[in-house]
Amino acid sequence: MKQVVIKMRLIILLSCMVTLLGLIICNYRYTIPLKKAPFCKNCNVLLISLDTCSANHMSVYGYGRETTPNLTALSHDGILFENAHANANWTLPSHVSIFTGLYPFIHKITRDDGSYLNLFLLLLPEVLQKNGYETYFFAPKQEANIPPIHVYNRGIAHWDDMYWDYRQNEKTYLLKALKQLDDNSKNNKKTFIFYHTYACHGPYLIENQPLLYTDNKIPSLPLKDVEVFNKVLTDDYYNYLLKILPGAIKNGDFRSAPKKIETFLYQLQHASNLNEAKQIYMDAWENKFWGETIFSDYQENFRYWNKINTKKIEDVLYIQALYDQRIHTMDTELFATLREVRSTASWSNNTIIIITADHGEEFMDHGYLSHKTLYESNVHIPFIALIPGMTKKTINEHIQSVDMTPTILDLVGIQNSFSFDGISLVPLLYGGSLGDRLILAEGQPDAQPDLLTIREGDWKLFVHKNPDKTFLPYELYDTKSDPGEHINVLVSNIDKAKQMIQKYNELKENLFIKQ
Repeated sequence: MKQVVIKMRLIILLSCMVTLLGLIICNYRYTIPLKKAPFCKNCNVLLISLDTCSANHMSVYGYGRETTPNLTALSHDGILFENAHANANWTLPSHVSIFTGLYPFIHKITRDDGSYLNLFLLLLPEVLQKNGYETYFFAPKQEANIPPIHVYNRGIAHWDDMYWDYRQNEKTYLLKALKQLDDNSKNNKKTFIFYHTYACHGPYLIENQPLLYTDNKIPSLPLKDVEVFNKVLTDDYYNYLLKILPGAIKNGDFRSAPKKIETFLYQLQHASNLNEAKQIYMDAWENKFWGETIFSDYQENFRYWNKINTKKIEDVLYIQALYDQRIHTMDTELFATLREVRSTASWSNNTIIIITADHGEEFMDHGYLSHKTLYESNVHIPFIALIPGMTKKTINEHIQSVDMTPTILDLVGIQNSFSFDGISLVPLLYGGSLGDRLILAEGQPDAQPDLLTIREGDWKLFVHKNPDKTFLPYELYDTKSDPGEHINVLVSNIDKAKQMIQKYNELKENLFIKQ
């Protein structure tokens, strides 16, 4: 009798275990589906980064102006991620997060001060190269925000540097990249191409195009590249330059420049008269020993941004219309070309195309112009993936830039033991869910060095990082009911803010342990 009871108990226990295991498996299948074969093993990868292109200004994401008809058409063949977020609001740290799968506070490339990326941190092209890929960067090699010496110096076999010229030759530039892809595919070479464009980036110059979205004008605002960037420098410009140089030096504007710039700056500041200052400047320009782009920024500020009165709504609406026109022009030149070539290209059946951005742009939505804050205009980015064999799909879950590298490696079937802060988005393609997690973004170190946002679902919390490593929450938004982030509900939800900070602290601690 005793043995019978024992057997019955064992049978009941075994039955319960089987039932429990079945529930776990069912739940596992729903949240993160079981591992399947790679979607596109050994496929080529074309990663396109639209610098400074906000999803909030793209019609493919519901913007009122029809700015991206060709991108919308492309998205009908792919995966549209509706809620993709940048992990930083400016180019350098955001792109490094894309290529490493790490948050800015982990990879530590947050300033253009010449810091080298840690040798133990792998870059996406480096991983792909080690797995037999030919790797190409179609990107500005002279740009401090995409530094080939300090950061992108591993795994990139070929650089094609057309720099600012491709603002006027977008189609030509893209066709060159696509021809490389075509040539490699015909020779059975697995290929990774990073294509970067400044087409959306300010200044919003439209050259000889008619105004598309406005009849308003700022008469003094130039619309042509040659009117902003040229060597004809007036006395007013030199006086402006000499006036702001002391502050610029103090703020570290020149920290990424060669040491020789110190001599130049000293000579310029101590010139006995304006004519001598002009000669010193032109000598430096001709010799290019300090990097032409540094002073291009000052020309741009003097000749363009200083012409805009941000307190006048007419001025703000005008430059916003110019920005939207730049996006439309990019769509016409870049994505119309991509659609046309892809429709007949032999590589289309074995090439993954990912279209994204490093950050967006804002137009006094919250008191700033350009991309200074961490509001959605700046961190809501496009993310569209065209994957051979995948039909149209829209995904609503919140994702972030650090997810791109693990996703690409998963898609092409590269098994890895790398430590990423992001996660593969492939489960979403199977209809699964990633579950609750935090989405993080950091502010510019010069503009807002202690700013951090923590997103959990539709809740978005702004905090200041104190010197004692504690956090001061100061804004909380329910972005579902308030997508424009105008109603601060922190006071009535302080417990939620504390809970989010606690989760962030736990996440950060685990990440440092993992590293």
